[in-house]
Amino acid sequence: AKSPGESEAPKWQLPEVQQAMQALKKDNSWVNEDLMKRFACNPMLMQGLMDPKMAAILQELQTDPESAAKKIQADPSMGKFV
Repeated sequence: AKSPGESEAPKWQLPEVQQAMQALKKDNSWVNEDLMKRFACNPMLMQGLMDPKMAAILQELQTDPESAAKKIQADPSMGKFV
């Protein structure tokens, strides 16, 4: 049980996923030349990654997925990318 004033992780956050993401932040060896080539070969992915609106929604998915999901549903162009 949490003590008063101690915040709990949002219900959509899974501790094991958070741990894995922290590990990926420390070791970025998975971001390699092969990955970048695959990105470059996918025009829709490249276009989405270069769009500031899409970059913002990807960030929001990490911090407030419920709000981001509503925005994605309201904008069909986002749904194609995300």
